[in-house]
Amino acid sequence: MKSQIYGFKIGQCENQEEYEALVKENEALYAGWREHVLPMLRANDLNARKIAAGCGISQSSAALFSRKIPAKRETVIMMAMMMHLSVAETKELLTPWASFHKLYANHHSDAISIYLHQKAGRDQPAELFD
Repeated sequence: MKSQIYGFKIGQCENQEEYEALVKENEALYAGWREHVLPMLRANDLNARKIAAGCGISQSSAALFSRKIPAKRETVIMMAMMMHLSVAETKELLTPWASFHKLYANHHSDAISIYLHQKAGRDQPAELFD
């Protein structure tokens, strides 16, 4: 649900019960990066060592990514590849969850990322990006 529509619906609530029901119905909007990414990391058996090796970053930086959004958009894209996300799922991970702009095929670096995402191996994405 778009934030404008959600804000409008909150404004239309007439009592506390309606408000609480609306919040409960849309509780996914309140989930943060950790709640969204941690289950995917676990499902793909990814730990800090594997993320560091795959993304070409330090293990201490990779250890933070289960609770903190990576500073670089490319790192989020590489993590998405390692989590075996589709391009559509990667776009969703980039935009609302990591607060980066989504992948655009008409942007040359994004077109390369999309191609690599669809056609290449996903265990060592940093090697592909290099």
